[in-house]
Amino acid sequence: MREIILSAHYIFSIFYLVSSLLLIGISIHGLRKKSEFSGFKAKVLFATVLSLDFQLLFGLNLFFFSSSNQEIINPNTLKIFSRFWQTEHIILMLFAFATAHLGYIIIKKKSKSIEKYKSSLLYFSISTGMVILSLFAAHFS
Repeated sequence: MREIILSAHYIFSIFYLVSSLLLIGISIHGLRKKSEFSGFKAKVLFATVLSLDFQLLFGLNLFFFSSSNQEIINPNTLKIFSRFWQTEHIILMLFAFATAHLGYIIIKKKSKSIEKYKSSLLYFSISTGMVILSLFAAHFS
């Protein structure tokens, strides 16, 4: 069961990265061309946030219900790699989640497309940067 949840978490992570990079590209293009933020662009925004929601759901499931997390109880068995997943990764991902959702709320409240593009570029660049940082940190730890 753990492998299925982990696979789903990875799939939604990849989907989030692709859709957020697409959203960042859309925002840059929209700022240059001064186009409307509607239709496909709004759907990409929603899909990006939704994929992050599913990613968090599966990630929290892994965090709280994984048998490998039981070693945190005994500090003598704590390994550096395990520590990364149990502390830094979860904290970084919660900040990425909060940043993306804050951006989504702000974008929805903006009335001008240019403001939506600017907010989208800012918040989703930060959120995507945190996700990429976490992936690189996991790879090199």
